[in-house]
Amino acid sequence: LWTENEAGDKIVYYTGRTDKEEAAFVVQQIQKIRDREGLPLSDFAVFYRTNAQSRVFEDELRRQNMPYVIYGGTRFYDRMEIKDILSYLWVLANPSDSLHLRRIINVPGRGIGKVTVEKLEQFAAARGIGFFEALPFAAEAGIAGATAKKIRDFHQLLLNLQAMMQGERLSHFMQTLVEKSGYLEELRSEDTLEAEGRIENLEELVNVAADYEASTTEPSLQGFLDQISLQSDIDKLDDKSKALPLMTLHLAKGLEFNVVFFVGMEEGLLPHMRSLDTPEEMDEERRLTYVGMTRAKQRLFLCNAERRRVFGNEQFNLPSRFLEDVPSELIDRIEPPPSEFGRSYTKDRDEEEYPRATWLNPAPAKPKEDPSNPYKIGTKVKHPVFGFGTIQLCEGGAEDRKVTVAFQSGDRKKLLAKFSNLTILG
Repeated sequence: LWTENEAGDKIVYYTGRTDKEEAAFVVQQIQKIRDREGLPLSDFAVFYRTNAQSRVFEDELRRQNMPYVIYGGTRFYDRMEIKDILSYLWVLANPSDSLHLRRIINVPGRGIGKVTVEKLEQFAAARGIGFFEALPFAAEAGIAGATAKKIRDFHQLLLNLQAMMQGERLSHFMQTLVEKSGYLEELRSEDTLEAEGRIENLEELVNVAADYEASTTEPSLQGFLDQISLQSDIDKLDDKSKALPLMTLHLAKGLEFNVVFFVGMEEGLLPHMRSLDTPEEMDEERRLTYVGMTRAKQRLFLCNAERRRVFGNEQFNLPSRFLEDVPSELIDRIEPPPSEFGRSYTKDRDEEEYPRATWLNPAPAKPKEDPSNPYKIGTKVKHPVFGFGTIQLCEGGAEDRKVTVAFQSGDRKKLLAKFSNLTILG
């Protein structure tokens, strides 16, 4: 195989301070290339490892009025699990909202069927009360004893959630809601990749609430729901015939685009944390990475973020190990400008808008190491309590060897190697 194309641009590698900054960089680069070269949005693509990662890009694209389409998937706010949890919130904000109440009365499954719901509706209409108010009177509505108890239990769950919500931060309460409703337990019991993806989407919904709280002077449940409704309405206005493609790496095989943005290149995302257990799964992650990179016909951008929200909390991530496999001479490294998030990234690269840095900011020269020492600087490790990290320093001999590890949580720990319980990942 060979190509007759001329030598192209170097691969651009960009690290944002946050996932929002990463998304802003991608969208602004797309705008810049479109303005300069007149390429249609269909010539671009954004690749990510998990569906949940699309949300921050969808938000940024809406802000910039740029139409987009999710390949092989559903927009974030249209996903079933997102609609289910939002329905719980709508009911808690307004118990007379019978539309959302009917959606969640058997979500997760409680053995409350369509016929039972119809009996409750008839009872409520005959008594001139709302559907929510009819829930405690399931037995009077002619519903069998066991099913009537399930309905009363559901009603009590809603009352308990209303009480828990008082004085609690919305993002914290949403974690409680996902657990107390039984929704999270049901997904975990499925034990499938699809269920794991849906859990990741729910984590991202908590991140939406945390972002809302951080950007609003007086956050409230109703204000949050109003913001979500506005975003959903904007979704319907997008022109899908001239839209930016967004997709997971699994869907990229066989496709090609002139300009590809490969985002979220961080340990725990790519390679995904569930792939760290076996060499076979790690090989599959590396193959996926190769597929994604080779979808770019003219230009390739590799992007990640120093920190991103996970279940409402900021997590510090390490760059993907696969970045180290790319020869440094093929890379044009871009550092984020020394300004607050929101600065426009619109100048041409040859105007030196971005200061260059050496590839992956290599550490100073390391002292001579014992070849039998498994705790070499740069080695990826996993700790049963602190999670994933990278060894930054190793001191001492075999018996008293101490290692300093930088963990994704942002913590730096100095551990005695033989008692550290570290698992070497490579």
